[in-house]
Amino acid sequence: MIYSYTQINQYLACARGYRYRYLEGWKEKDTHANIVFGRAFEQALSAYFRICAKSGRHSTGEWNN
Repeated sequence: MIYSYTQINQYLACARGYRYRYLEGWKEKDTHANIVFGRAFEQALSAYFRICAKSGRHSTGEWNN
């Protein structure tokens, strides 16, 4: 098994937290506004590009000068 730097740091900081996160699969709630906004922005862009792909339009033409 290969351990990442983040996993080792988590274990050294709090072994119980490591167990909950990596072994039992628990996830922290996203309570920071910047994380929530970033995820909403990513979902909006993803939906936009999926719609463009389905309709056959290429939305990148606006970016070419």
